[in-house]
Amino acid sequence: MAVKNALIINAHQRYAGISEGKLNASLVEVLKTEIASLGGETKTTRIEDGYDVDEEVQKHLWADFIVTQGPVYWFGFPWIYKKYADEVFNAGLMGERL
Repeated sequence: MAVKNALIINAHQRYAGISEGKLNASLVEVLKTEIASLGGETKTTRIEDGYDVDEEVQKHLWADFIVTQGPVYWFGFPWIYKKYADEVFNAGLMGERL
């Protein structure tokens, strides 16, 4: 299977002096480089920087596959990813979007 369109979601949540997010940012860059070397295209979202729900829905529709990169706190992703997923995956349910 050829690599095509990839959406990479950086779900890191920064904690000053404890967890700056350098590892997650590095891993996202490695993924982008590898996907490009295989002829694929990438779009990225760093949740902590903010996002537009409608734009994220379009990115998900564009992507052939999605990689969620983030730390695991007590066996789960940070709350910002859970909030992001709720907002993006529920967009349009009430006829307000799309």
